[in-house]
Amino acid sequence: MPDAAWSASHELDTEDLTVRLRHLHLPKLAEAGYIRWESDPFTVSRGPHFAEPALVLDRMTESETRLPRRLRDECAVIGEVTENASD
Repeated sequence: MPDAAWSASHELDTEDLTVRLRHLHLPKLAEAGYIRWESDPFTVSRGPHFAEPALVLDRMTESETRLPRRLRDECAVIGEVTENASD
C-alpha cells in the first residue's frame, strides 16, 4: 500500500508514509465509508461509499486534456487511468 500511495510531489520515506496512512488517511477514509481497512493483516478494500470518489476520478479522467499538467504528471492514479484510456 505505501508504494501505491507514493507521489513525486511528496518526499516522504516509506516508514513516514506508512505511519500517515495508518494513523491519518486510512481512518478518515474508513470513517467516510470510502474504504474498509484492517491493520493485521494489513488490508484495504472498497467501502460502501467507494463509488462517490470513484465517480469524481472518472469524471476527471474523462477530460484529461483539461486537467492541469501537474495532476497528470504527479498523480500516479490519474496518470495510470489516463494512460489506459488512451490505449
